[in-house]
Amino acid sequence: MQIQVINPADIELFYIARTVFSTINIALLIALITTYASIYAKTRSQFTVGLLIFAIFFLIKDITWSPFVIGWFGFGLFGLGPFAFLPDLFEFAALSVLLYLTVKY
Repeated sequence: MQIQVINPADIELFYIARTVFSTINIALLIALITTYASIYAKTRSQFTVGLLIFAIFFLIKDITWSPFVIGWFGFGLFGLGPFAFLPDLFEFAALSVLLYLTVKY
């Protein structure tokens, strides 16, 4: 049986990346929410309400999963390696596309 040694530098790198992507995702979601609220004020479209609710729930998720909030409550995440920040990276890509399409059209 092989014992896996965790390199502290790897953990630090992964959580720095997760913190950066999480913070950027929160900023993107705030931009989307303000844009959708503005669109809803002009059009009163039910579809825009759905997008607004979608963005609000993602914002709540990102705030609660932010390493800042987790650390503030005294919890620590470790041992996940790159899987700690990959969901945030994919969410960043999806939110960037959504924001681009929202602003473009």
